[in-house]
Amino acid sequence: MSAVRRLVVVVGVVAIAAGITIAGGFSGEPDTPEASPPSVARIVCQAGGAVLRSPNVVAERDGVHLAVTNASGADLLEIRSATDEPLAETPLDLDAATNAVFQIPPGRVTVTCGAGDGGAGVLQVLDPRNRWISPTLACGEDEVERAELSTEEIPGEPAVGTARRAVPGLRGIDELEKPGYPASLWHGDLLVVIREGEVVGRITRAQDRGLWSVVVTACPGSGLTDD
Repeated sequence: MSAVRRLVVVVGVVAIAAGITIAGGFSGEPDTPEASPPSVARIVCQAGGAVLRSPNVVAERDGVHLAVTNASGADLLEIRSATDEPLAETPLDLDAATNAVFQIPPGRVTVTCGAGDGGAGVLQVLDPRNRWISPTLACGEDEVERAELSTEEIPGEPAVGTARRAVPGLRGIDELEKPGYPASLWHGDLLVVIREGEVVGRITRAQDRGLWSVVVTACPGSGLTDD
């Protein structure tokens, strides 16, 4: 199926999803030694700040699970990277524990309660099964190529099939994967293009009056936006 395209260069592209960045560079002490890292990070918001019951948590198939006890009456839990970039946040229940699942990449992050006036807890996200797939382009986000295409909507067709039909710049060696953790829901129809171990592009689709509108964001020189 032929595709209709418009090609533009985008400068200063913002990261595709709030809370998706690489974290690292903190240290912290656990309350007690742990035999093996848990699959749920248990956090207590106290007057003095966030207290982590474990320094480590193992990411599950759908993301990083947190259970927060709000003893201080804080209204918000925030998670930030080593460079103080916001990764995720969730409102806190004042009367009960709050459970949340986040798309946080492996690495160390800080956790704060409320406005962060108290102490920050430090959490190490572990991914021993290498489930995490980053949406971050290998070339960075400062200058990328962007192409908009359209192709016939085929009922029931998976996003991978649409991408293979609509994007002529895809190569046979290119892998198409959903970013984040494999069972996460935030990515929708978003796919990343992995070529020789590097993320060189992102492809997404949306319905448009009987067609798929396909948007490609790619590193310069990848060929993904070429005819």
